[in-house]
Amino acid sequence: MLSILVIAITIIGIAILAYQQKPLVKNILKIVIVVEIIGLIIFAADYFHLQQSFNHQLQRNKAGEGDYEQELEVTSGSHKENVTIHVEEQPIDQKKAKQYFAKAKKEIDQSFLGENESYEEIYEDVVLKNSYVNDAVAVDWTFTPFDAVDTNGKVQLKKNLYTATAIATMKCGEYSEVYTFVFLIKKLDINTQKGFTYYLNAAIEKSVSNVTSNRIVLPTSLHHVPLQWSKPIDHRGEEITILGFAAGILYLLSEKEKKKKEEEIRRQKMSMDYVRIVDEMSLYIGAGIGMRETLQRMNRRYQNRLQEAGGSGRNVKLRPGYEEIAVTVRELDLGVGEWKAYESMGLRSRHKDFRKLSFMMTQNLKKGERYFAKQLEQEVLDCFEKRKNEIRIKGEEASTKLLFPMLGILIIMIVILIVPALQGMKM
Repeated sequence: MLSILVIAITIIGIAILAYQQKPLVKNILKIVIVVEIIGLIIFAADYFHLQQSFNHQLQRNKAGEGDYEQELEVTSGSHKENVTIHVEEQPIDQKKAKQYFAKAKKEIDQSFLGENESYEEIYEDVVLKNSYVNDAVAVDWTFTPFDAVDTNGKVQLKKNLYTATAIATMKCGEYSEVYTFVFLIKKLDINTQKGFTYYLNAAIEKSVSNVTSNRIVLPTSLHHVPLQWSKPIDHRGEEITILGFAAGILYLLSEKEKKKKEEEIRRQKMSMDYVRIVDEMSLYIGAGIGMRETLQRMNRRYQNRLQEAGGSGRNVKLRPGYEEIAVTVRELDLGVGEWKAYESMGLRSRHKDFRKLSFMMTQNLKKGERYFAKQLEQEVLDCFEKRKNEIRIKGEEASTKLLFPMLGILIIMIVILIVPALQGMKM
């Protein structure tokens, strides 16, 4: 009943948001209602599964699958009680016990060596576990000779080489089996790297174990072989040098990325300025004003806007497109030829639209302003159409970016609902 009530509230919310024309929130609520319907379906499946499968009997797990606890509700008239019943697994039969014994032998073979490499050369401690096969098989260890290995798996290196036998008494339920195998305990030669490392570690462990002294006295010799101790050189200086070098590289990369972002921002601003500049230039040229005078008027208006913004205390934001116009006007005032000034503007701007405008302006000097006016009118139409498409694309990109988080939330909610339900059905 609770799930149906929640779905009904969600549907009412969608209807209200649809009436208020809020598509984004409405889409999110649609995803929510899908999750709620999935939860309702799972709840119904669990309910009917319990009604059909539970007949006042609890199924024991098979041998080896472990015990479990089942929570139940008991009602009788006006009385109600919550109880928890511990259900033990089925007892193990002889066939199952033999299977566990075979698995336990494999696990013993895989783990017994520990850090040793072969059963024919045991010198490191061996691994003795009290149980195997997920605690299904208990093991008691004995050895021949009895002191070859202690209860912690420590090997006694009392001879250069001798044979030992491991006796593993395995128990599984009421069944038992004995597993025996032979291995060679070898006393390592100190003249080898392996032997030197082994005996050195043993000597260090012996020195460290003396906790009554306020100092640890390291061994000066090992089997009559002198030892020379020294502290390792601190490589902090090298690390700082490498860190400084890495910081320099990261700084250069960050500066490069920063310039790349600044260039991208400049390009976007110039694209926005280009639309205004072409529109404004089209009005002046269409009114019969010459190109040079048009640029001067546009520059005066831009400088006046900057002065007004500075005088009112607002942040003065330079427009890169109009700054190119200002530079071109200054070049013309300094006596640079129109052709050269217009051409320089296209090269200096590093923007394809301004290079196009530069080319149109130089062509104007050849073909006349009437032809240039028509070009500008068409360019204005093209710019507004291009701008409209860019806005549409950015809107689609924003919607796409919002879609992935919503899908992620949907997947998480589905997992939260389905996984416990599946686990409950298995039990």
